[in-house]
Amino acid sequence: PSDGDAAVAEYPSFTECVDDYYTRLMRAQLEGQLVQKQSQMRSKVENIRADQSRRMGQLEKEQQSLWEQAVALEANTDIADAAIQMVNALLAAKLRWDDLAIAVKQQQRAGHPLATHIRQLSLDSNRLSIVLEKPAGDDDDDGDDATTVEVWLDLSRTAQANVALLHDQRKGMQEKVKKTEGQMAKAVKMAEKKLKGKAAGNETAALGGAEKQLLAKRRKKFWFQKFFWFISSDRLLVLAGRDAQQNELLWRRYLSPTDIYVHADLAGAATVVIKMPKGGIEPPQRTLAEAGQYSLCRSRAWDNKIVTSAWWVWAKQVSKTAPTGEFLSTGSFMIRGKKNFLPPTGRLEMGLGVMWTVTEDSAEKYRSKRVQREKLLEEQEQREGRVGPAEEMGDEGPGVVENFD
Repeated sequence: PSDGDAAVAEYPSFTECVDDYYTRLMRAQLEGQLVQKQSQMRSKVENIRADQSRRMGQLEKEQQSLWEQAVALEANTDIADAAIQMVNALLAAKLRWDDLAIAVKQQQRAGHPLATHIRQLSLDSNRLSIVLEKPAGDDDDDGDDATTVEVWLDLSRTAQANVALLHDQRKGMQEKVKKTEGQMAKAVKMAEKKLKGKAAGNETAALGGAEKQLLAKRRKKFWFQKFFWFISSDRLLVLAGRDAQQNELLWRRYLSPTDIYVHADLAGAATVVIKMPKGGIEPPQRTLAEAGQYSLCRSRAWDNKIVTSAWWVWAKQVSKTAPTGEFLSTGSFMIRGKKNFLPPTGRLEMGLGVMWTVTEDSAEKYRSKRVQREKLLEEQEQREGRVGPAEEMGDEGPGVVENFD
């Protein structure tokens, strides 16, 4: 650098330079995302604390109100009992509720000393509220300067019974306060623990995990994965169409002259192609059996539990040229010449396998073991008679393979 402030980084190739640039760029983006998540977590913790403070303040205020009501009522039981007796007497006189309320208001306007204490009537719930003076020396913890307090009374109880009821409600409120306080403290503790854990060291792990997720190399899909496919026991690629359009695609683009075409004369049977190596070698009986069974498993034989035979022909026997006056629909083909029928399979079986992409060194390391294992498997199958010679059907002329999907 000429001015001493700039730095130049050299890379062996342009590709490595671009790779490092975008790696740094994505890492900076991830760090920004983590900072944003931590900020959101801190805000969440603060919101929990604020909500805890608000709810606890409300519960404590309700608890204090119950205490003030109980103390005021206990100091004015004579007024409360008189008010209860007056309202009950009016109810006993069979007055309508509206008329009773009017009578109380008239007494209040007349300056009746007892009626002036009555604030509200809730006769449907058998209650009334009275206004009482707070006892002298009763300090308000919440800073309320009011000298009176409104107390709701149960008309079916005496003043002392209503005092006991208020104390019971206050005790229940105390239990609610303790329970709520414990739950909120636990919620705050969990949120703080999560935040501290991320800040204390999990940040690097989270960053590395997210970076790996973004930079993970996606496995390249092979061309044959758009079809149904499997690798036979003889390591040959076997393809099958998913629908009539794919059957047509298999024939037009991927059926080579040396390949094998496998099918079955059952509705829904899959159009199966065995990709054979060049040279026109005879297809392995084991692969033919597996391809034939796959075609049958995709047919109605699977649902109806029917055991029958599939057949195979060479690719050159498959044509889209229909006889004069006939039409071949999409996915249907004309078969010319002999059909080689396979021995009926003992039962219909399908399986699922997992394939791994390995390096050349790994493949070479296990090559001899794989060959030995396959030879043992082949000998066992021959002893059990699971793979037998194919049966040939007489030359009966061309036949049509219909698409039953």
